[in-house]
Amino acid sequence: MAHPSPARQTRAPSPLLSRLTVLRKEVRSLSRTAQALARRAGKPGTDEYRADLAHLVDDWIRRSNGRRQLLCMASAAELNVLRAEHVRLCEAGLRPDGDEALRVLFWTSARRHAANLRRLPAVVRQPAPGQAGTQAILCEDCVALMRDARRCWPHAALRPVGVPASPSGQARYRCATCAVQWLRHKQRHELFFAWTPIGGPVP
Repeated sequence: MAHPSPARQTRAPSPLLSRLTVLRKEVRSLSRTAQALARRAGKPGTDEYRADLAHLVDDWIRRSNGRRQLLCMASAAELNVLRAEHVRLCEAGLRPDGDEALRVLFWTSARRHAANLRRLPAVVRQPAPGQAGTQAILCEDCVALMRDARRCWPHAALRPVGVPASPSGQARYRCATCAVQWLRHKQRHELFFAWTPIGGPVP
């Protein structure tokens, strides 16, 4: 009786890989739920949608713990609304002797967040007539605000732009130093505003 050649034999996935596959499916499910809920606030791509999405996932992370909290963190990384304080919060609750798959999920999400931060500072300025475009880097004050995004007041170089603040306090700001735009927003139950970078220079 012929035996299958080694090349044709399929190796069963490791228990860790199987666990990670299950976790990824749960993360994607959470992300889809968050996106569906945020669509009630505005169309995808609008400031209202992004602000509601960020608030929703932030609330999930803060109100959960353990496995659920790590799943919410991974969803935040997938949706690009994860903040440094979320990483610190989840790391504090991470057990060294806990589920290996959850530890892998945490560090994967943390690395994804770090990669997003490295991409964010590059902002292309709109060139003035007759001038070539220049490359702007996120200023130190904006980097500090990004790391501590829940505060009452912006840093000194942020200036309001566009229409006045809405009754909820939502408003756009522009940094006079590096020209990055920020969205200030706040949920009813929160004491402080949250600050979210939403794009490059105002033309």
